[in-house]
Amino acid sequence: MDYFVSTTGSDENPGTLEQPFATIGFGAGKLTPGDHLWVRKGTYLEQVEIKGRQNTRPPVPMTIAAYQGERVIIDGAVNAVHGGAHLFRETTNDDWDRLGTSEEYVSKNPLPAGVAKGCFRNRRAHTRLITYSTLEDLRADNQKFGHMPGLMAPTDPPGELARDPKHAALPRRPWVYMGPGIHQHPKTLKVHIRLTHTTHDERGVTNYTGTTDPRQVGLAICTDAVPTVKIQNCDGIVLRGLRIRGGGGTALAISQSSFTVVDTVTLLGGPDVLLVHDASRHTRLHDCVIDGGLPPWMFRSDLKSDYTIDATGVVNVLGKQTVDSLLRCGKDIDDLVLDHCELVNSHDMLLLAGTDVELDHCWIDNINDDALIIASKATRIRVHHCAFDRVLTFLNLVSASLPGGSVLLYRNLVDLRRPTVGRRPHPRPEVLNTLQPDDDPDPQDHDELQVAALRLGQFFKADPNADPDLAIFHNTVLVVDPEGAATYPYFLRYDGLTSRRVINNLLVSINHRPGSDRLIAVLPRPSDEAISDGNLYHRIGQTSAQPFFHRSYEVPSVARFKSFDGLRTPPSPVQPSTYFDDTQLKYPPGVEFHGVEADPLFAAMQPWPLDQHVLRIDDFRLTPTSPARNHGAPLPGDLADRDPDPADGVRDIGCFEHGVAPLAVGVGGRRRFPQREPEIAPR
Repeated sequence: MDYFVSTTGSDENPGTLEQPFATIGFGAGKLTPGDHLWVRKGTYLEQVEIKGRQNTRPPVPMTIAAYQGERVIIDGAVNAVHGGAHLFRETTNDDWDRLGTSEEYVSKNPLPAGVAKGCFRNRRAHTRLITYSTLEDLRADNQKFGHMPGLMAPTDPPGELARDPKHAALPRRPWVYMGPGIHQHPKTLKVHIRLTHTTHDERGVTNYTGTTDPRQVGLAICTDAVPTVKIQNCDGIVLRGLRIRGGGGTALAISQSSFTVVDTVTLLGGPDVLLVHDASRHTRLHDCVIDGGLPPWMFRSDLKSDYTIDATGVVNVLGKQTVDSLLRCGKDIDDLVLDHCELVNSHDMLLLAGTDVELDHCWIDNINDDALIIASKATRIRVHHCAFDRVLTFLNLVSASLPGGSVLLYRNLVDLRRPTVGRRPHPRPEVLNTLQPDDDPDPQDHDELQVAALRLGQFFKADPNADPDLAIFHNTVLVVDPEGAATYPYFLRYDGLTSRRVINNLLVSINHRPGSDRLIAVLPRPSDEAISDGNLYHRIGQTSAQPFFHRSYEVPSVARFKSFDGLRTPPSPVQPSTYFDDTQLKYPPGVEFHGVEADPLFAAMQPWPLDQHVLRIDDFRLTPTSPARNHGAPLPGDLADRDPDPADGVRDIGCFEHGVAPLAVGVGGRRRFPQREPEIAPR
């Protein structure tokens, strides 16, 4: 049966096209297997709960869809007071009072007690308002932040002493205005707002330059933490062609449900955007946009540098409640697939847990922390044929990544040459020199590129004993070397007991520091349950004298090798190495038997640093004479099942086999690598 919903309807109506319902939640409660709920154009201010819609086996879909492609927005920022109109939403409104002559305003009406969260309604890009932890930060004149001396200089911004015994010399934190944002007063329950312009002069950081009067801009603000759409204990629910905007909670939460399909839906965060948990099974997202709305003037440190005020014991979390993750998976879910989706503009991207979670042909961009977090009991995780662009960390194995899990990462293009917005500029950068590197809360303080706002991405990090079975094969990766450990350290904190296989990856590092003797890769110990073979390594710029390293083990050896020739051949009679021979005991060809050190000879590649304003001319496919051609190692059988051998049986190295079409990812495959069209302007 077909039901209809319209912003001009009534829930007293029968739900026909001529006499539609008024709310999606009411219409969803009428659905039985095989029914459709058609939603007419407009914005629906409601928090939709779809609960207890049981089904047959196999289930017959119950579909909620935009009618004939009309533009439908479900907005969870519900804040009507005493049954009146919803507040703050109109471009011209009278919902705020100005405080004196400042640019701070306060709502005329209190809202229910909670945490004020919200976003701009009419900006071209989905953009969150910063949720401030304190009024002092919202009101601050200062826009810089960092560890400060306890004894203030006359020009220092005001702030508070913090409980930080580790950094006794720099205990003070300044109050900091981070950009347009809101705060609910705990006593009056009114919302305070400030839309003052930001004044960053940092390369690559966007300033807010819009209206400063909230009475002249449409905003979606609420104080609860209720999901905009919640699917609970249902079978066979289909969402299609909708835009779902989170208010104070997630945009979409799926729990205790099976055979849920989310198709051509745009999900706009919420601090989190999508939550799949509580034993949900067989969930599919296809051609969806998942956008966290990370404000482009907000720094990663605004989300990470929380501190405890010494005098009161109150924790100032700065802007941490503004945005968090695009997707969170519960550890008890089973069978979640995202294909041709776009996951953009957030702090973290995916917290992956559960069983059978797959990302296929997705585009990931502008993640200022971890893209893939592999968490507790993550089993049969598969990420393949995706493109990662502008992420701080591609893969993070956290301490809860217990042995017994399994992760396959293959045929991905991971281009980390473009930085993300990281550390807010310091009021007095010279005071960082008083910190010792071992004591630094963020060791990258000592990297001039990292102190200056932008942070370059890294491919891999892991907590100790975070050791799921891991296979990384046929990826093309480009990384600009940061300070610290090796560029590709996937064997560095590995216990050697679980399977870790790194095969046929094309690994490029760009070293811009004269005199650096950085390692390009860490190799496994001969006793490890590991394979490292068929990888092509290439360093651009300053070349390390000893680019390869293996961890010490039980037989005498040298730790570093100038080249694969040095690895395979003892460097001198005085200092023999049995390392390569020893690796053959576990992996008969020997570590990197098929490995290559050479320029991969891409079809086209921009020089670094990248010019943000030119066409994207990169083409990471292989030329006919590339040394990556026909040089890959054979894959073990279980990996070859996922990535079958080419017709001639000989593998190329990297994510592109020679002669293949561009990698088409995202909604409808609209993001193509390579591409010749103008790049979308950075946020």
